[in-house]
Amino acid sequence: METGALPLNAVSGEIGYEDASFFSRLFRRSVGMSPAAHRRRFGGLKKAIAKSSL
Repeated sequence: METGALPLNAVSGEIGYEDASFFSRLFRRSVGMSPAAHRRRFGGLKKAIAKSSL
């Protein structure tokens, strides 16, 4: 989720959840933030790390 641009329903489908809303609730319960908040917070992190190691 950090590096991809797939919508949440596509991500949830790829990992086996047919209901994106259910996946979102489970994600929030497990991680402590919504998938969208996680993407905003960590989306650029991997890119920044890769860029700094060049």
